[in-house]
Amino acid sequence: MVFEPVLFVEAVLASPSWGEQIARNPQAKEFLLAQEPERFIEKMQQWAMAYAPSADSPVPGMSPEFFARLKMPVLIMRNGRQDLSHTRATSDWVHKMIPHSKMIDPPWDEDEWNLGRVRRAAGTQVGAFVCWPQAAPVILEFLKG
Repeated sequence: MVFEPVLFVEAVLASPSWGEQIARNPQAKEFLLAQEPERFIEKMQQWAMAYAPSADSPVPGMSPEFFARLKMPVLIMRNGRQDLSHTRATSDWVHKMIPHSKMIDPPWDEDEWNLGRVRRAAGTQVGAFVCWPQAAPVILEFLKG
C-alpha cells in the first residue's frame, strides 16, 4: 500500500475529534486541505511530541528539576482509575514529584471524563469541563490554607 499524504489528511479530518471542530467551522476543512500535506503531517507530529511521555517526568516539558523548584502550595486532584486520557499513574507521579503537594479526590464521579466524552458524542453535553465549577469550593478552601 502506498502512503498518500492527501488521503491521510482527509482521513484525519474525518475523524471524530476533527469532525467536531469542522462541524463548528466548515471553512476550517478547506483551509486545512489547502495546506501542503507533508507540512500538515510534519506539524501534527511536532505537536504530538509535546504530549509524548517521558521516562523522567509525568508532564511533557517539565523536568524533575522544574518540579523540585516548585515551592508554592500545590493541590492535585487525583485522576480517575478509568480515565484513559489522564491516567491515575500520572497524578500519583506528579504528587511524588512535589512532596509538599496535597492530593485529593475530585468532587465529581470517578469516570466523569469518560462519561463526558460519551455525553458529548451523544449531543447531551456541551464542552469537556462542565463539572469543573464543582472544584471551585475545594480550591477556595485549599487557598485559605
